[in-house]
Amino acid sequence: MRKAPSRYAVQILVVIAALAVLAWPGSADTVFDNTSGTITSGYVVGTVPTTTDSYLLSYSFTPTGNFQLDSLGAIVSTLSGGGDPTLSYFLYADSGGEPGAVLESWTGVTVPSTVTLETVVATSDIILAAGQQYWFGVTTDISTDSAVWWINPAGDTSTACDTVNAGPFDCSTINATAAFQISGTAVPEPGALSMLCAGLLGCLGLAQRRLRRS
Repeated sequence: MRKAPSRYAVQILVVIAALAVLAWPGSADTVFDNTSGTITSGYVVGTVPTTTDSYLLSYSFTPTGNFQLDSLGAIVSTLSGGGDPTLSYFLYADSGGEPGAVLESWTGVTVPSTVTLETVVATSDIILAAGQQYWFGVTTDISTDSAVWWINPAGDTSTACDTVNAGPFDCSTINATAAFQISGTAVPEPGALSMLCAGLLGCLGLAQRRLRRS
């Protein structure tokens, strides 16, 4: 007659199952998204018409949890008379309330003639930490080209950091935030994983002592 599994064996299996669930890659979650609704106006990135100045524009976001970056995108379109541009996207760490080190960058992003969310996929293992501020910047690959980065439909405002002709960032303006989306896969809190590992070790220890007594 087969013996029923001991409660220690059951506990070990439960902990192993929980660890497997935490380790299994999850589906993409929304880290930041202000793109829903009807788009009506936008900002020029690249060269502003009637000037020779080329602008890179960036806005911040702060994750509410820990995420591994999957993709990011902006609602963009071409600008009449602005050439046939492609875009550069930048993900920055924060440095004293303005864009700092570049965590990853993308070039050659297609600019459609109609207003479209154009996304790119992360190629590096970037962890976005809960409560940390990051910056997403957009400009044209060729400084003399122009494109439009459209404003979020709700008209929510935040600090804009821009740089002119690759100069230092100016973060003195608060205006309507441009529309963008950040997606990532949720990462388990280190504390939760440590507790499960400790639980597994404890169960293994109890099972070992039980085997020695039998």
